[in-house]
Amino acid sequence: MVRIKDLEEMRVKVAATLDREQGIVGDVLRVLAIHHGAAWRSELLADLAKFYRFQLRHDAIAPFSVESAVLRLKELDLLTVEERRRGSVTDSQTYLETLIRLRDTEAVRNALLSDSAFARYWYHRQRTIQDALSRETGEAKP
Repeated sequence: MVRIKDLEEMRVKVAATLDREQGIVGDVLRVLAIHHGAAWRSELLADLAKFYRFQLRHDAIAPFSVESAVLRLKELDLLTVEERRRGSVTDSQTYLETLIRLRDTEAVRNALLSDSAFARYWYHRQRTIQDALSRETGEAKP
């Protein structure tokens, strides 16, 4: 069970990280929170690109800067990085891939609720999913 004190400590830590760290470090944190706290290393770049497109930003994302941001967030003890087996979409094989996970997704998400970039993208993404599901099932939008 998450204690209020722990949530407050995480909120302060995330806010301090966003204030102190510029650019991509905060964006990686936002994208991981939006994606339920986890992403495969090979997909993180594409997830960041979607986030930037939504914000109408045309920043070039260098893989090295993403890697540096992940390492920085790991140093701050906000995430973990581990090698995991992953299934292939095209065949029955598995392969090793790096999984990047927030240590406490709920606390980070709660801490980011006052962040306008996060809140707008979160709402947009949820709405897009809801609209797609409504079209799939033929249900009217609420």
